Amino acid sequence: MKRLLLAAGLVLLAMHGAQALTKDQKREQMIAATLPPEDRPGIFLVFPTEAGGFQSTFQIVYFPEEVGEKQVQARIARICAAHRNAQVDGRLHVWRPSKPDAVKLADGRQRPAMKTTLSCFAR
Repeated sequence: MKRLLLAAGLVLLAMHGAQALTKDQKREQMIAATLPPEDRPGIFLVFPTEAGGFQSTFQIVYFPEEVGEKQVQARIARICAAHRNAQVDGRLHVWRPSKPDAVKLADGRQRPAMKTTLSCFAR
């Protein structure tokens, strides 16, 4: 009975580790799909939403010791400028200013971060 419980526990633990890896892979894929390689350092998460036919609003979590708030804004501002049209003025709009946050890394450690929401659309 003990062996069966131990085996079941190991299977559950292995499944949990695989899920965490999958979350990390998905997070990395979202970053890669949104930002060019030179704009990715210091970014933990970019969660884009689409409006106006392109990814125009971004929830971003970044590490302030690796990248500054103005740098993050400049990276998204380039996306906004590239999509300037009748609906979009081509400028960056801060929907939610940066505020302290913490993220859980794949190895289980917590790391301090900042969270912000930026958009190509004015509110």
